[in-house]
Amino acid sequence: MASHLLIVNPVAGSGEGRTRAKELVEALGPDHEVEVVETAERGDATRLAAEHATDVDRILAVGGDGTLNEVLSGLMQRREDGEEVAALGFLPAGTANGACRAFDLATEPAEAAASLANPETMPVDVGTARHEGGERHYLIRFGAGLDAAVLEELNASRSGMMGFLGVFRNVPRIIRVMRAYDDPDIAVEVDGEPFGRGASVVLSNVAEVGLAATVDEEADPSDGLLEVLTVPMPSKWDIVRYGLRMVASSLASAPEVRKTRGRVVRLTSEGDVPFQADGEPVGRLPVEVELTHAPVRLLLT
Repeated sequence: MASHLLIVNPVAGSGEGRTRAKELVEALGPDHEVEVVETAERGDATRLAAEHATDVDRILAVGGDGTLNEVLSGLMQRREDGEEVAALGFLPAGTANGACRAFDLATEPAEAAASLANPETMPVDVGTARHEGGERHYLIRFGAGLDAAVLEELNASRSGMMGFLGVFRNVPRIIRVMRAYDDPDIAVEVDGEPFGRGASVVLSNVAEVGLAATVDEEADPSDGLLEVLTVPMPSKWDIVRYGLRMVASSLASAPEVRKTRGRVVRLTSEGDVPFQADGEPVGRLPVEVELTHAPVRLLLT
């Protein structure tokens, strides 16, 4: 009998986190050993995952991508000590849930429970962003520049569902950020070699990142390499064009976007450039991002 720990953000998705966790426990039934713990504030999911990383077979984050990111960080803390850690799972109850699209995960508790009866696992690469304020792990994507500035604004007072409707609802705030942001140049170094400059930089571990958007169709979350994309921004309104390109094909397909692959990426700028990891604002440049090859097993529910 496999043991499970559900780390639940009870306020995710306007309260859906707690409801979905209860439905998952009921669907799993008595054949599974399940414990449920809830978070009360930012950082709780990381602490709980680290405390129980070696006590159970599987730890599932129930919430949004931010909750998943925190659980991942907790597992990585124990993994860096050389310990074998629980497999990582995810049941979405948040505002974007990019991980489900990135890894084709179940979105409903009953479907996830059925998969957990005999789940496949996938070894996944994990990025670590090290900066002045500490370090942050991520599974999906890292971004520096205008997209991080927009996310910083939206996360300052986020409530309710994001998705397409949330983006449309926040258009005035997004436009305000776009007007205010002055697009400082970012110098990019990949595995010790200069890779030019860009107004925004995306380091993607996966092909699709949510909201029907594709960064790079060739991205492989288990190949030990990051897709490094530098994005020029002749006009702030080019971000709209790039967004449409990501929905129609991929960001990497834009002719002016430069791309390479690497394991260690260093970003610096003379300006004030924010960065985000897995859709959560983290800090300011400079930053060094290093990819660790397959330290975590992801449950393919």
